Amino acid sequence: MTQAQQTVAQAQTAQSQASAKYSAANAAVTAAQSKVKETSTAAQTAKATVDNGSAALSSAQAAVSAAQSKVQSTSAALQSAKAKTQTASQATSAAQSTYDQASAAVTAAQKAYDQEVQTSSANAASQAAAESAYQQAVATASTANAALKSAQTAYAAAKDQLEKDQAAAAATEDVAATFYKTGNDGNETTTKSEMAGFFKPTATVSVDANGKVTVKIFSVTFASMIESMSFENGGSFTKSNLSADQKTADWTGVAPGLANDYKIAVVINTGIPGMSVMHETAYLNLASSDKLTAAVEAGKRLAADQTKVDQLNSEVQTAQTKANEANAKLQEAAKAAGHAPVFMNLMMKAAVDTVGMAKANLQAAQNDFNDAKNALAAAKENQTTASQNEAAAQKAFDDAQAALKQAQANLATVKQTVENGPAAVAAAQKAVADAQAALEAAQANLADAKAELTAANARLAAAQAALQKALGQLAIAKAAAGVVNGATSEPTPTAKPTPTSQGTPTLTTAKVQLTTAQPAAAQKASLPQTGNASASALTVLGMALMSLVLVPFKKFAK
Repeated sequence: MTQAQQTVAQAQTAQSQASAKYSAANAAVTAAQSKVKETSTAAQTAKATVDNGSAALSSAQAAVSAAQSKVQSTSAALQSAKAKTQTASQATSAAQSTYDQASAAVTAAQKAYDQEVQTSSANAASQAAAESAYQQAVATASTANAALKSAQTAYAAAKDQLEKDQAAAAATEDVAATFYKTGNDGNETTTKSEMAGFFKPTATVSVDANGKVTVKIFSVTFASMIESMSFENGGSFTKSNLSADQKTADWTGVAPGLANDYKIAVVINTGIPGMSVMHETAYLNLASSDKLTAAVEAGKRLAADQTKVDQLNSEVQTAQTKANEANAKLQEAAKAAGHAPVFMNLMMKAAVDTVGMAKANLQAAQNDFNDAKNALAAAKENQTTASQNEAAAQKAFDDAQAALKQAQANLATVKQTVENGPAAVAAAQKAVADAQAALEAAQANLADAKAELTAANARLAAAQAALQKALGQLAIAKAAAGVVNGATSEPTPTAKPTPTSQGTPTLTTAKVQLTTAQPAAAQKASLPQTGNASASALTVLGMALMSLVLVPFKKFAK
């Protein structure tokens, strides 16, 4: 059994291989036939081209020239179409701008018309209120202007006083001056001091706008001996303009205010060996000066003057603002109430029917808008047409370029073919012969594959028949063994594969899988021992046949 199954499997494998080989050989024959047809056509074309070489070359060159002319003409047409498209686009843009402007003009005219209607309706009702508001504005403006004038007058007076005090606060005057001795109690005496002989009997006193008092005295002798001088509770004197003989000099010091008497501390250094430095005090007595006194008083008033000027200036600004507001409201009220200047009244009288004029303007704007709308639609249509024409021109140009490229390629092919001449024909004919030889070889291979497939099919059929025979013998042996041992095991043979052929002789068979169980009693095929030593072969065969007859009935009974 195992040997028969292996033989069937090997036959199936060989048959599948032979079938695949036959299919490949058949495809090779078809390809070789196509190659023969292709090479034959190419050989005929090459021969015809060589035979008609001059005519074919002239025809190809003419085709190239025609294609070039077509490219030039379509290029010109394309440029013209592009220019027209651009012109149409510009016209559309201009029309769009005009349309937008006309639309805005209609909106503005409608708004103006509505405003005129509203104004005309409200004028009559508001005239009385406007007149009342005008009278109130007149009163308010008069009060504000009077207050402004009063504030300006007060400010001018204060500013004038400030300027006068500023001028008076700065003064310089020469006054009589002398030095008096200091008593034991430190107070001034009526006795002149020796210092009186050292200085001129006059002094120059200056007062500035800030109230600073400067005293200047003049040495007439021993100027170099006076080492220093200073005001009590004040500043020191500064020496200047010392003469060459060191006798005369100018002394300038800032006094602690304007006064008739100043206590002066003096340091005297004679320079004489053995004589010590002397510290003296004396009173500098100055004559009274109404001018200087007035300057000091004026300086004291400056701060108050400035404060008053600033305050009045602020009041003037406030009054000015109120007056400006009142005057502006007065002008507005005057316009609203019809109290405008004469030329304005004339203009208002000239524009009697403002509502009618606004309506006429609105109608004109609507007419312009309708014209602009129609012009825009026409421009858009022209642009669409121009764009379509440009697209068509572009396609014609592209087609012309493609045709020129193809014509140039054809010309190159014709030139190459004509130049190669007989060599091209010979090569084409050789290709035909090679293709024919390949076809014949493929056909021979196909015949061999067909014979091999036929033989494989025959071998497979024989192997399958042998397997069926072996299966029958096995069934008989199993039946005989079952009768002797009382067993009724049934072999289950597989279906016999059926070869199929389609068109060309190609055999396709199912692979056989044998899975029949084999009990040990069947494998040994030994008869059971009974009272007799053995049974004859005829008896055994009869029992096997009886078993085969009884098996179907047993299955039915189950």
